[in-house]
Amino acid sequence: MKRSLLLGAALCFGMASIAQTGIMKEVEYRYASPRNSIDPVHVTTVLPKATKHIGDGTSDINRVEMSKSINIYTALVEEQACISYNAATNAILFASRGGTGAVGTGNDIVASVSKDGGISFNSFVAAQSANSNLLRYPSGAIYNPAGNTTADQAFFSVSGPYTKSSNWLGTFFGTGTLAGQNVKYTSIDKTGNGDLLLRGGMTIDGQGIGHIAGMQYVGSSGITEYKAVVFKGVFDAANSTFNWTTQDLVPGVVKGSDGIYAMSYQMNNVAFSPDGSVGYMMYVGSDSRAPQNDLCGYQPIVYKSVDGGTTWNQMAYLDLKNNAVMSDYLFGLRRDNGTVKPHFNEADLVVDSKGDLHIFASVAGTYSDHIDSVGRYIFKYEKGAIFELTNVGQGDTWYVNYIDTLATREVKAEEGGYGQGTDAAGWSHRVQASRSADGNRVFVTWTDTDPVFWGFQTIDDYFNRYPDIKGWGRDIISNKRTQPKNFTSSSDFAGDNFFNYAAEVARTIDGGNEIAYSTTAIDFNGGPGAAVVHYYVNGINFNDADFVVTGVTETPSVVNSIEVYPNPAKDQATLKVNLTKGGNAEVALYNVTGQKVFGKAFEAQQGTQQIEIPVANLKSGVYFYSVTVNGERVSRKLVVE
Repeated sequence: MKRSLLLGAALCFGMASIAQTGIMKEVEYRYASPRNSIDPVHVTTVLPKATKHIGDGTSDINRVEMSKSINIYTALVEEQACISYNAATNAILFASRGGTGAVGTGNDIVASVSKDGGISFNSFVAAQSANSNLLRYPSGAIYNPAGNTTADQAFFSVSGPYTKSSNWLGTFFGTGTLAGQNVKYTSIDKTGNGDLLLRGGMTIDGQGIGHIAGMQYVGSSGITEYKAVVFKGVFDAANSTFNWTTQDLVPGVVKGSDGIYAMSYQMNNVAFSPDGSVGYMMYVGSDSRAPQNDLCGYQPIVYKSVDGGTTWNQMAYLDLKNNAVMSDYLFGLRRDNGTVKPHFNEADLVVDSKGDLHIFASVAGTYSDHIDSVGRYIFKYEKGAIFELTNVGQGDTWYVNYIDTLATREVKAEEGGYGQGTDAAGWSHRVQASRSADGNRVFVTWTDTDPVFWGFQTIDDYFNRYPDIKGWGRDIISNKRTQPKNFTSSSDFAGDNFFNYAAEVARTIDGGNEIAYSTTAIDFNGGPGAAVVHYYVNGINFNDADFVVTGVTETPSVVNSIEVYPNPAKDQATLKVNLTKGGNAEVALYNVTGQKVFGKAFEAQQGTQQIEIPVANLKSGVYFYSVTVNGERVSRKLVVE
């Protein structure tokens, strides 16, 4: 694989350590069966939660209520495409379950529509429960016929899985106009054994062709049989509805000796280019094409279509072992710290105007690549980083770009104080991909918590309990990118942004782009079974002036190159840095808990200089060194023997 040069750098507190540091402890991480996520029980007592931060209100972020749902089991998983934007009509659609006392019932799906760019919303039932089908986990998308500029004459489609008790029995579809007229309901029952769970990346192009991805599987504690499923819908203008057909695929995935496949229930997704000609479908698991004695972690397995989704062909194996960019930020294997195999925790995708795929993902290190352990365990304290993977010329050559290091890890059910026991729910970083309407810009949004701001004291505190909305963008024509932005840290909603969604298509505004974005206000006292309120978030903007870094450069502009040797080091390491200009500088070394164990300030000169870093008295393990010059920071790993 060709190496991509590093895009920027940020300080990481979550690098791997050798076993004696005590933070390599593994935790079991087999993906929980969605059968356990059909509906929660209302709880009345929860774990204690810190006092909510009162923001200073200096940002331009504001919220507009869209709808209410009976509980959080409408927006629980990030692969749903709940929010959609259409540029020609300036319309926004949000799909959710209904709620008692609001629009619809908890078994119906509601469409909330804005015709004024997110200032106000009107809600109506978009898919009404029929034949005792209980409708869950909706996605939604807008279809606007060519030449139309009136929102009321555009169409919507909503879709998701339905159940009658404890299994996922099929897929529902609701279609109508954005005015809430001519609403139709259809469903497709499953065939064969197992749960049919489709809710990934619903998209509809300008030609009226829609797609949604998922899988059919057998197994409540692990996948023992599976097939990947993609539904294709073609708009029938005569009847004002979509006609849906299905296609099955079977990506090769590693199978353990216990019969469990190393495959994620989640992250199944699909995206097409703006013109609908080129599409990609992604499933995530341990690819069986890896050498049997060198298995990979959970990573994308990608299919491509060049005929609008009629046929799908599997792309070449994506070899990410010891990737030159990812390895600087991820834990190595437990048995071999020097070997890094990425484990994808979350992933979303968009396709640009050139037909190239962009996978945005939060990634950590694979704990074990043993056939019976891959994907089942994670490092307890690793937080990981956000990366972009993109192919060039629609081919099989991939480049990896670093975006940002996560300050906190995702919230497990028992950590967040949102419900108790089996009725508790956690949340991820909500990695969401978007593109401009023309496909010339791509964006990623996610959430993270500032540990310093919230006063975290120990390594056990570092989980994403108080999330802010962050984002990053890249212009593929000018090859300029933004720095990571925090949109909500100075708003009245600091630390209070849960279960968010970003539309696939971003709005074009004066001087930039705005992401159509949703967040859900949750009731910690009531837990997952209590009613929730969905809000539209105004102000997730990327201005033209934000695209400031030209080209794909390994380091920020001041730091031309940086290296340390020897690495691993035993007594002393020498840092060699080349600067394009001088200024106030600092070299620092941090351990895995974020504690500074060495620091030296100096007046840097243009050109190359060397700094000695003593390590003889440090414990063996992985450390993180950084060089900061005039406010620009570059960070790398240093292994101490």
